Amino acid sequence: MRRVASRPGCVLSRYRCVRHAGDFETAEEVHPAPKVVDADRNLRAVDIQVDWYGLGDRLGLGTTPTNKTNPKAERHASRYFNNPFYPWTTHEQQPGL
Repeated sequence: MRRVASRPGCVLSRYRCVRHAGDFETAEEVHPAPKVVDADRNLRAVDIQVDWYGLGDRLGLGTTPTNKTNPKAERHASRYFNNPFYPWTTHEQQPGL
């Protein structure tokens, strides 16, 4: 995931949610670039939420996986938020993961 600009007036951004997008190596990539991360570097679990505002604008409220026309374009356009409101995201995970 990579950090992207927030929408003007977004209430989630006002309360410290950070907006993210998939990290694609090129515009032609179908899926975000996989990254290998050492488990010792994981400090905590983070809750990720879909940016429903943009999804609804792009696809409408009646969209389902079976009636989408371009899943590659949708993967590139999708945005997400971290959610800092869950208390379990503020504590380090158990050592030895």
